[in-house]
Amino acid sequence: LLVNINGKLVHRDEAGISPFDSSVQNGDAVWEGLRLYNGRIFKLQEHLDRLRKSAELLQYQDYPSDDELIAQLKRTLAANDMSTTGQASFSTLRQSGDPSQTFSTSTSTAVIN
Repeated sequence: LLVNINGKLVHRDEAGISPFDSSVQNGDAVWEGLRLYNGRIFKLQEHLDRLRKSAELLQYQDYPSDDELIAQLKRTLAANDMSTTGQASFSTLRQSGDPSQTFSTSTSTAVIN
């Protein structure tokens, strides 16, 4: 299984985040589960809207556009040979920041798996 981290496809065994990442330290990541039916993501726009609203509430910076997320989702599905059915998830978390900060204000990291 290949995982997409900010546009870079890596094997799931090689994927990782810093132990100082704000999502690890404070649990402030956002996540949406997706299902692929007959080659289409079920209610994709609704998932993207919820993901964006959650990221905005947590004041994520430099959040990727819907077009960027969709392009990377398609790329990840293709790399994993998922063209008709399957499941995936979007996770968005803050990149590693200063561990002395309560919440990182660094840019967001998009993970698709």
